Amino acid sequence: MEFIDGSTLRDLVKARQLSAEHALSIVPHLCDALQYAHDQQVVHRDIKPENILISSDGVVKIADFGLSRIMGNETQQPMLTGTHQIIGTPRYMAPEQLERSRGVDHRADIYSLGVVFYEMLTGELPLGYFAAPSKKVEIDVRLDEVVLRTLEKEPQRRYQKASQIKSDVQSLTSSRHPALARTLVHDPQSGSKNEPEKSPQHPTSNIKQTSRRQKLHWHSKNLQPDYCSHGVSFFNASSDHSNHYFAGRYYRYLLALR
Repeated sequence: MEFIDGSTLRDLVKARQLSAEHALSIVPHLCDALQYAHDQQVVHRDIKPENILISSDGVVKIADFGLSRIMGNETQQPMLTGTHQIIGTPRYMAPEQLERSRGVDHRADIYSLGVVFYEMLTGELPLGYFAAPSKKVEIDVRLDEVVLRTLEKEPQRRYQKASQIKSDVQSLTSSRHPALARTLVHDPQSGSKNEPEKSPQHPTSNIKQTSRRQKLHWHSKNLQPDYCSHGVSFFNASSDHSNHYFAGRYYRYLLALR
């Protein structure tokens, strides 16, 4: 067995040593490890902070494949559990895994990764009715859609590949600050762009709080000013134009909340 000189992710979460920036740097490595396992048709079935090791030089590894199974091999017999026993850790398990341990596919691991992702950002578990991460901590609100998509109850509504999560996270963190994407607020009446007001409790925040029922229109170069409403519009200020895609999706998400 390989010796890892470091600690588990649980140790870091428990000690509150994880900043949003650090958490976002860990997620892509977890996605790489999960994607490799899934490409080999292996489902881990017990993704949780205790099974994620981080070495002293920052290498991230997923451990404890004792409950893993080969996808498509429904005849595989459980070695350590009873016939109708739940396999995994309930607080991190996908809904379908709680209902039936056998027969789940790689998307159960993606849900578990979403629970870990949420916990790394907020220090809490997404149990019952839970708020979006940006309501708990000062992070880019666009990360909400990534995290919440991994936590979709229906497997077909989640990310279908761990590599897709990595791609979206890296696109969002490509701006100058990986935890808080710089957002410019445009006032159509004055025609000026200003930085959002900073919260006195969180001096590093670049997120302007708005009403849940307020329509927010995100602008790219292809959008015209007459699309804005309530006198406020938002611009993607990063150099990565792929962020316009997330802006549009988040805008539609907000409209659905009206």
